[in-house]
Amino acid sequence: WTERDWARLFQFLEQTHLKFGMTWIVSNSRRTPSSVSDRLHAMSEDAAGPMRRFIDVRAAGSGTLMDLFRDCAGVAVTADSSAMVSEAVWMRRPTVALWPTDLVLPEKEVEYRNWLGERNLFRDLELADISPERYVAALREVAPMAENPQEELARLLAAKLPAVFAN
Repeated sequence: WTERDWARLFQFLEQTHLKFGMTWIVSNSRRTPSSVSDRLHAMSEDAAGPMRRFIDVRAAGSGTLMDLFRDCAGVAVTADSSAMVSEAVWMRRPTVALWPTDLVLPEKEVEYRNWLGERNLFRDLELADISPERYVAALREVAPMAENPQEELARLLAAKLPAVFAN
């Protein structure tokens, strides 16, 4: 992530708040630069600002995903975080991955993202071209899973391995 990418992200948070009244629950990661985490923390202190809550992993540690997903209607994740893209999709939340300028993913990850995208489980947006309207439009294109994927997996396994699941 470049300084310009981070600046676009902060601008996007402000714009969505001003344009649509969106408030954000934001979490950093262990890889987030300290200066960016500090800026997020400062933004969260403004009661009239775009951030409802900041989950700072430097203080909160791991295990904060439920806090992050419980109260959200849609999710914006940084595209470099494959784990967060997957978590948001499998938690059945409309998900948009925000792409920094020079991100290149490994081929297997590209295949996985294509698979998710073909099923309308998430969308990608370039930070360079992001706007509140584009974000909302992308969210509307996403069709989160209708059921718990663990239940679907159990059905598939039962069909393939009937002797294991016999009553």
